Parts: sequence; structure tokens; C-alpha cells
Amino acid sequence: LVAGIPALQGHAHILASSASSMVAHNGEQFSGIRGMHTFLHVKDATDIPRSLRVMHQRMILAGHESHRLSSSGAFLNRSPVDLALRGPSQPVFLRSQMSDGIEQDKLVEHYDGSEVLDTENLIANLTQEER
Repeated sequence: LVAGIPALQGHAHILASSASSMVAHNGEQFSGIRGMHTFLHVKDATDIPRSLRVMHQRMILAGHESHRLSSSGAFLNRSPVDLALRGPSQPVFLRSQMSDGIEQDKLVEHYDGSEVLDTENLIANLTQEER
């Protein structure tokens, strides 16, 4: 994320593998790392929708994007920033549903740094030239 959003450098965060990652069935690895979540402590949660939109745009400008077609044929422009998390009711599933023989080797790492990210001051909207 720092490649597209240098302001994130030096901020504390938690990095965790997604619910679909590192799953094994009866001891046999079923999936490796399939996705990662980065959690940051933000100063003002009301700025999350704006800052996520800007972070998504900045990742695209830095060349970190992918394109997909939805099942309905809609064009989906993706980046490492998940815009679905703009809403406060969007759940983040951290662990797979476990049943007999299913295990998950969950990756969770904490990185020290500045504890609170002031998104309003550190994640600037795109300039006219950047748009």
C-alpha cells in the first residue's frame, strides 16, 4: 500500500491473511495466501469513505489495479483497497468456517509505528492533474 500511498509509511497496522487463506483439509494444504487485510487505526471514522476512495484511486495511479467482469457483465476496476469497506456495516471475515478435518494457519502480524492515522490531513484528494 505504501507504494501508492506514501503517507501510510511508519503507521502502526495489523496485517492478517483473509478467511480463504492458509486452509488445510486433513493436514493437506488446500489454499495458500489468497488475500490479505491491512487494519489501520484512523483518527476520524467519518472520513473512511473518502479516504478509501482516494486510496483506491492512488493505488490505480501507481499501477496497482486489476479488471474483472461481474457475473452480470459489469466492468469492475479493482485495487488492493477494498471499496466495499466504505460502509460501517460491511463485515470482514477473518476466519474460515471450521469443521472436522479443516484447519487454518492464520497469519496475523502487528507492525509498530504511529498509532493513529489522520486520514483527513495525510490522504489528500487527487489534484486536477491526477484525475
